[in-house]
Amino acid sequence: VGGANDSGPCSSCYAMDLSQAKEKREWVSLESFPGNPRVQPAVAAQNNGRGKKLYLFGGFSNTSYPGPPFVSTDGYSLTPPKKLEPGAGIWEKIAEVNTPTTGPLTVSGGFAIAYGAHHIIVIGGVNKESFTSHIMRENSMKAAQGDALVWTELKMQWTNYMSQAPEAFAFNPYVMAYHTVTNTWHKLQDYPFSGPAGAPLVKWNNNLLVVNGEIMPGVRTSRIALGKMDNNPTFGTINYIVLVGYLMGMLLVGYYFMKRENGTEDFFKGGGRIPWWAAGISIFATMLSSITFMAIPAMTYEKHWMPFITAVAILLTAPFIIKFYLPFFRKLNVTTAYEYLEKRFNSQVRIVASVMFMVFKVVRIGVVSYLPAVALTAVTGINIDACMIFIGIITMVYCTMGGVEAVIWGDVIQGITLVLGALLAAVYLVLGTDGGLIGMIETGNNHDKWHLLDFSLDFTQPVFWVCIIGGLGINIASYSGDQSVVQRYLTTNNEKEAAKGIMLNGLLAIPISFLFYFIGTALYSYYRGRPEELSIVLDKPNAIFPYFIMQELPIGVAGLLIAAVFSATMSTLSSDLNSAATAFTTDIYRKMKPSSSDHQCLVTARISTVVFGLLGCGFALYTAHAPTKTIFELFNQYVGLLVGGLGGLFLMGIFTRRINGTGAMISFMISILVVFSVKEFTPINGWMYGFIAMGTCVISGLTLSLFLKQSKNIEGLTL
Repeated sequence: VGGANDSGPCSSCYAMDLSQAKEKREWVSLESFPGNPRVQPAVAAQNNGRGKKLYLFGGFSNTSYPGPPFVSTDGYSLTPPKKLEPGAGIWEKIAEVNTPTTGPLTVSGGFAIAYGAHHIIVIGGVNKESFTSHIMRENSMKAAQGDALVWTELKMQWTNYMSQAPEAFAFNPYVMAYHTVTNTWHKLQDYPFSGPAGAPLVKWNNNLLVVNGEIMPGVRTSRIALGKMDNNPTFGTINYIVLVGYLMGMLLVGYYFMKRENGTEDFFKGGGRIPWWAAGISIFATMLSSITFMAIPAMTYEKHWMPFITAVAILLTAPFIIKFYLPFFRKLNVTTAYEYLEKRFNSQVRIVASVMFMVFKVVRIGVVSYLPAVALTAVTGINIDACMIFIGIITMVYCTMGGVEAVIWGDVIQGITLVLGALLAAVYLVLGTDGGLIGMIETGNNHDKWHLLDFSLDFTQPVFWVCIIGGLGINIASYSGDQSVVQRYLTTNNEKEAAKGIMLNGLLAIPISFLFYFIGTALYSYYRGRPEELSIVLDKPNAIFPYFIMQELPIGVAGLLIAAVFSATMSTLSSDLNSAATAFTTDIYRKMKPSSSDHQCLVTARISTVVFGLLGCGFALYTAHAPTKTIFELFNQYVGLLVGGLGGLFLMGIFTRRINGTGAMISFMISILVVFSVKEFTPINGWMYGFIAMGTCVISGLTLSLFLKQSKNIEGLTL
């Protein structure tokens, strides 16, 4: 980026694709950056939840005789193209290097490096006035070369000028930090040595090395400076007491309901004793979890509100499920949703669907275990792997003891804790923002943070059509093919009560989703006014909300909200563990051993709960160390890849009569191959995966039905 050619400084930007074979690599000239041509700008690349970007700060223009140089304090960012083509790429102007403490800085000749999730650190650079004066002195000497007396006088002045201490040249004496989300600068600290220019800045073991460089014009240093980046968060005794007290309370819930269990009917269905409102809250808590509490605020903090439309899709899905799916599950008196698939198609379809569901649950357990572990690690310093294992063990114990009844009532407690904690945090955020609620709204408006509706036909972005179509696909698949949700339909006393629970969940989705999207925008407004309060060592984008909780909320209150993070996680983990154990025991174990007693099935259910918990912890460890985008987007990709086809099976089963078991099985496999191919070879947004998988499954089944005729009696099993 930048530099000089034969004509002087330039604005060029070149890129090379290093993933190409060596013989195919070539430099491609992208869009030139705006502003003045320049040499020696500070440049760094950042890759976070907002995507990959290149940042350019400062630099200076022509230093040749006779004119003065133009020293820049401006900044620009480049969004690189998906494919390297001449003239591609989009540049935009960003904040200049300027803070109330330092005033405008040039950082020309300084060095920049990306650090943490959202920061760029800049060290060094020349002083604008000093540098301009230096160049003008050089130019004056060049102009006086034909006049010996004038040149001698200027030479003496030059000698005195160059005899000054390095500090007189006022090279940038600060360590500066730029925040890529809020587009703000702040002074991190004073640089404890003479400010360098042309000194490479290197990240090493999370610390920084400043290597050599000029400390005054033409004078270099052999010094290498080591900057240690401290991050020693403490949770505090009172916060620990609050958190541990909450966790112990959940274990007591499991123990209480264990005393009420009389067999698998209680473990899997709660004996039909669950009231509709508890079932509705449980569905809500199961589906939203820590994905809501942490990932949605983090996503909105970085981006906008466009994915909010998916919450509307949940409400639109509820009447459809009540009208067409619920009667089948209740009428057939099934324990798992996949029993219906055997009655409608064959046992092979049931087993494959159940196994796919169990695989999905392992993935989901891993993802939702990872998020709170990130939070706890960021605010306490506890090892992230230990956090995930600890959360998994606590949840395994209480849901293994108490079955689905403990899970549902635990969900009620956890759902209420989650919402109250979020409301409390939202109030603190608004009160702490300059200008309060009005100031927050204005900041959001000024920086396009409230952006909600985009009707363009770009299916690579979360535009309206992607969110509403993809949201309907994901939710129909989840509310029809996800045992952890369907199981709630079967725990109430009758179909009418179950329908009320489903509608309650749909009605809760919009205001609660609004709350968490609101928190994300509030976090942006809050930290845009306080960039110096952001930690540069915070390297997980999804930890921004718990970071605020620990840094800004009172002791004890912070512990309560971290407990809410655990609530969000455990509500999902417990449901996932219980539903996976139910599926394994009912669909696999009882099929293999039809003569097994009720007690043997109960023991199997408890053992399988532990096994699924251990597998989920293993996937959580993988998630923690895998390079990803935001975890919210990752999770929805997994939902589409693993559950979309299941939704297609139920859609085929209930709404068509022509498709038989063989056609259903082949269609299901085709849908998995298609959606994985879409993920690997197209830029289509991950929200669409569920819809694509479900649609492919149904279309393939209808096509195959032309050749594979239905011969099974399916009376009462379709609409």
